[in-house]
Amino acid sequence: MAINLKEIQRQSWEQTSRDGLMEVAVGLVLLAFAVVWLNTALFVPFVAFLPFLSVPVMDRIRKRYTYPRIGRVKVPKQDPKMTVGIFIYAIAALALVATSLYFVFGEGFTTAVWYRSMPMFAGLIMLGAFTYLRSKTGSQRYVAFAVLCVASAFVFSLQDFGASMMANLTAYLSFIGCLFVLIGLATFITFVKRTPIAGAGHG
Repeated sequence: MAINLKEIQRQSWEQTSRDGLMEVAVGLVLLAFAVVWLNTALFVPFVAFLPFLSVPVMDRIRKRYTYPRIGRVKVPKQDPKMTVGIFIYAIAALALVATSLYFVFGEGFTTAVWYRSMPMFAGLIMLGAFTYLRSKTGSQRYVAFAVLCVASAFVFSLQDFGASMMANLTAYLSFIGCLFVLIGLATFITFVKRTPIAGAGHG
């Protein structure tokens, strides 16, 4: 019988995402970005050190709670071309938002309109991220997350949260960030309660 490598990889991703820690991590990163936008001097060092801070912390938590329950699943390393793809997608999302705003507002497309609509750009980035995770895991919850991010981005882009240029984006990231932290924590608690430690109760 032929071995379906793609299905094995999909199951590996699906198993790894069951604990909800991915959602918690996404939420915390979005909240951190919301804070960083208030002090742009922190942006570059924050982005530079983010991978070095988040990956070890998540791995330590999973070693204690996740792996004893489902085993350690080896997720294939990310293709280096993926980084280029993310960059191209971000540029395309930026261009799409700018073009759409120009067609809607015409000569009224000002800097203020652009900054107020920044949640739409962030929403499209989240759409790309969750579409990617859906393709890797097969989990339908990522479709719901993508719809939630885009729909709320549209609503937040129509609001006016203050005089600060980044007020709308900060409000959107704060809302989505808190939401994902809560969803992730609820998923994690449910996972720990319903998934027994392998071998527990035997022998």
